Amino acid sequence: MEETGKGNKKWQEDIYWSHFNCIRFISHLSGDFQKQLAIPRKFASKLRKKLPDIVVLRGPSSSTWNVGLSIEDETLFFKDGWQEFVKDHSLEENDELVFQYNGESCVDVLIFDQSSLCEKESSYFVKRCICAASTDESNGPTKRKKVEDTVNNNDSEKEQRSVRETDLSHSRYLSNRRAVTQLEKNVVLWQAQALAAAKPESEMVVMQPTHVYVEFSLVISCKWMDKNISVVDKYLILRVKEKMWQLTLIHDTNLGTWLMFGWKEFALRNYLEESDVCVFDPAGRNQDGIVIVDVTIFRVVQEIVTPTGV
Repeated sequence: MEETGKGNKKWQEDIYWSHFNCIRFISHLSGDFQKQLAIPRKFASKLRKKLPDIVVLRGPSSSTWNVGLSIEDETLFFKDGWQEFVKDHSLEENDELVFQYNGESCVDVLIFDQSSLCEKESSYFVKRCICAASTDESNGPTKRKKVEDTVNNNDSEKEQRSVRETDLSHSRYLSNRRAVTQLEKNVVLWQAQALAAAKPESEMVVMQPTHVYVEFSLVISCKWMDKNISVVDKYLILRVKEKMWQLTLIHDTNLGTWLMFGWKEFALRNYLEESDVCVFDPAGRNQDGIVIVDVTIFRVVQEIVTPTGV
């Protein structure tokens, strides 16, 4: 009976760590937490292979921070960029943080006050001006060039007319898509994973609200970017079938990551929604030497509905 109980426990642990979409852990702030924060060893050992070198911490306000992971003495730490997260949220010793890993590179964070053990109200009002990917051209050093749409068939023209009705000037958008089920989300995830497995050079990203509704920040693993993009490259072309969008690139040596100006237009023009999956596959360079990346979109709902800007 005891052996059966141990077997059930191991099976439960295996299912939890390998199949659950959300994995959580708690951290109590103490010591040198302002400089770095240790990640529980069990969490690190179970998920280290899935975690990129830089993760996105998303606070209660939905703002995001790029934070680098570092290993010291077999302990995994939030390090580069963590200090800014601490400062922006006015974190104090003995505060309690709940981290929820949602897969890919995103980690949601809830912040609890040291004395009341209730959430810090102020954490819901923290905003950032610098994102991993920005589409406000006033923030970009170079105004984006427009890549001509080469598709002339009637369906594409009809879609293009519909997309133009989406005003890109809004900072936040509300989805008009119908409610979706977890099974629908899983199906497109499995389809995308199958394609990514068949193309080892590709990178898969599951769309989060900050990708497609607010902030429009996209983080692609630095390992993939560094492998396919040179630090001297100023532009990147995202191609969906025959349509192309040109993004401006900046390599941020301080954060060790890439800034991409133009993602917002790409996301809205392609009606991307939360839980849709994009597979990015490098496709060489064009005649001007600009890197082209083919993007395959797996939609949770095939019916396209334009979001509402607010």
